[in-house]
Amino acid sequence: MLNYVKGYFKDWTLFEKAWLGIFSLITVGLSIVWGDNIIGFMTGITGIFCVVLVAKGRISNYIWGGINVVLYGYLAYTWGLMGEVTLNWGFFLPMNFIGWYFWLKNKDHTETDLVITDVLNKRMRITWIFLSILSILMYGLLLKNLHTFSIADSLGIIENPTAFFDATSTVLSVFAMILMVKRYAEQWTLWIVVNIVSIIMWSIVIATSSDASEIGNAVSMIVMWSAYLVNAVYGQINWFKLYKTQKDRVEV
Repeated sequence: MLNYVKGYFKDWTLFEKAWLGIFSLITVGLSIVWGDNIIGFMTGITGIFCVVLVAKGRISNYIWGGINVVLYGYLAYTWGLMGEVTLNWGFFLPMNFIGWYFWLKNKDHTETDLVITDVLNKRMRITWIFLSILSILMYGLLLKNLHTFSIADSLGIIENPTAFFDATSTVLSVFAMILMVKRYAEQWTLWIVVNIVSIIMWSIVIATSSDASEIGNAVSMIVMWSAYLVNAVYGQINWFKLYKTQKDRVEV
């Protein structure tokens, strides 16, 4: 078992090992401080392993991601956040299996767990930008005028002025997941925006709430999304680096 663990991490840089360790310690600390149960704790840990492995282009991220969305969906169900349940169980969970299939079909055969990365051409980038803006506007208008099951509305903390923040987070999460399954490096640009928007939304929770428990949960969320933001920046750098390395190797 020890040899397997050593072998698994043998190609990790010191930065990546330290980053994973810091991520994990933050999750453990927050779980202790806010009294999370075992499911909440495991949700945080599996989420950390998933995003770090995605940033490294590792196919095994889908194992951790699948566990994470099942656990998070259950937590969302217990909180009555049916929109989050639908997003995680209805979209992210099946996309984990689809992503695993497509990544295995496009495996970098120089390494057992590394996927071949790709980038969008100019026309595809323009198309995705247009679709993103249009979808955010349409979904934002829908949320602004209807009662929803978003995190903000379910907690009763943030009213309709946050509709477009909520719409941006949801729409870009869906699009980023699609780009991730298709192995495009530009997924990280969308994840970066999602993380920034999520930090803003939870900051509004802190600014508008007087409940200590709600503020505590919001602080935990801000720490988590901040960590995800740093990971997304690293993921973008690493994926474009991987793309260049793999492309140069093919051309030689």
